Amino acid sequence: MKHHQSDPELKALWISIRKTWFPELSEIDNYRVIWSSRRQKRTLASCNIKSQRIVVARELNHAPVKIWLEPILYHEMCHAVLKSRLSPSGRRMWHDAPFRVLENQHPMIPAMNDWIRSGGWFKAILSERSRSFWNGRGYKVNQPAKKKQKIRRSKKPT
Repeated sequence: MKHHQSDPELKALWISIRKTWFPELSEIDNYRVIWSSRRQKRTLASCNIKSQRIVVARELNHAPVKIWLEPILYHEMCHAVLKSRLSPSGRRMWHDAPFRVLENQHPMIPAMNDWIRSGGWFKAILSERSRSFWNGRGYKVNQPAKKKQKIRRSKKPT
């Protein structure tokens, strides 16, 4: 199993969120917060309580969608705070009523959910796939709205 170090930007945001919303729970600062190494289709982020690791979809690592990192990390932090609980039938409860109450304290959660429902996440996936495609062919594509520019490769000296 690979043990990646936290991404500095994600880790700083994680700690900032924790200090704002859960100042008494400094132990969750120990979580590693990393970008996913694989393409994501459905999962924006995940929280592994046992290994204390948060994995964020790399499709969110672009300026137009970084606005959603805070509410997404807050959502994962709610999992870390509440940990997994078992229902009377023995099933794990992740998004139960206590979780939703805690999650809905963050003011950006409704807007994030609207963004997901309106296709924002799907567009982020397509933008990332397009960037990867064109960058792999020698084009530099930073933003979806910008025009693709061919990268000129210098000739090797003979």
